[in-house]
Amino acid sequence: MAENFYVNTVGAVPANKLSEAVSLGVTLAEESKAAGSARASVGTIMTGNNAGSVVFQQFFNTLNDFADVMDAFAKSSTYSSIMGTGLTVTMRNIAKFCDV
Repeated sequence: MAENFYVNTVGAVPANKLSEAVSLGVTLAEESKAAGSARASVGTIMTGNNAGSVVFQQFFNTLNDFADVMDAFAKSSTYSSIMGTGLTVTMRNIAKFCDV
């Protein structure tokens, strides 16, 4: 089954903590997949108003899977560590895919 939902989270982080935040994001992506996302990845935004920010992308089959991942993040030491870098969530988008 193809994923039905996409979640894009952008976070501003101090420049001297960007590498640490991305490294932690790699681990967090694995935790996301273990908790219910079909796919997850992390990277940086290179251009535009959010250049230099961290971007975390997740794909879900159901919104219940998204809720399960958020519950797991609430208990995650990795999530706590990434927030400890000074990362501030500046944007989150949730998209639903539909066949056309």
